[in-house]
Amino acid sequence: MSSITTYPTLTISQTTEAIAAVGTTNTVLVLSEPGCGKTSILRGLAEMFGDKWRNVGDYHEDDKYDYIYIDGPNKEMMDLAATIPNHASKSMDYYISCLFNMTNPRPKVILVDEALKVPKLLQPIFTRMYLEKTVGDEPLPKGSYILATSNNSSDGVGDVLPAHTANRLTIVRMQKPSMKDWLVWAAERNINPIIRATVATYPRMMKSYLDPDQQDNPYIFRPSSTMLSFVSPRSLELLLVQQFQLPLVQLLMYLLTQHQLLVQMYLYLLSFLS
Repeated sequence: MSSITTYPTLTISQTTEAIAAVGTTNTVLVLSEPGCGKTSILRGLAEMFGDKWRNVGDYHEDDKYDYIYIDGPNKEMMDLAATIPNHASKSMDYYISCLFNMTNPRPKVILVDEALKVPKLLQPIFTRMYLEKTVGDEPLPKGSYILATSNNSSDGVGDVLPAHTANRLTIVRMQKPSMKDWLVWAAERNINPIIRATVATYPRMMKSYLDPDQQDNPYIFRPSSTMLSFVSPRSLELLLVQQFQLPLVQLLMYLLTQHQLLVQMYLYLLSFLS
């Protein structure tokens, strides 16, 4: 019998719109393969809500929301909250981390990244956050959004979701951007034409391992492969940052650490366009 999935498959813009539509009542879990832009949804929501926030560390007094990014696997209990003895009342008081900026009454937009890899000790805190819109016993301000991201279980990178939790979340699969989608995004941001030409010349770089006939694709993430580096929207975005900071020789060394094929393509197109 063939397996049945009820998860819708959406583009990144459709995913962002869906979260904006239902996120105050439903916690949305976004599943996608590595490097496809899941964490950029937070930036997309800020743009959609008309706020100035764009990157972790930004803070603007006139924004309507606080934007909070949580790297799930790399958090410890004290990074989130702690119970402190109250000797006067002989009870335990719950202290919330300043990460959540709970002294500010404006609503929060919280993204828990790699949510299915959080340490087991922290899972009850995050589960209550998803289901009750609270941090421990402290309710989040009305109108807050909580979303979580992780990889597909078929990616083979350790993402497991308990059934009793999955049944209470809104789960969507986010597809990897196509070559055309990525080129539109890159053109809007005036990305170096050499990098855009590289992607256009090698369209298999934007294929997904879930697409048919990609078992021998040398560029992309494949669960069956042992390679540590691969081409993805995330690795290309890192390349875009590095191109403005490094001279050509250092840039090529950086590329070499990411993917040898990127070096070959970059040199080929550089000679072709020069």
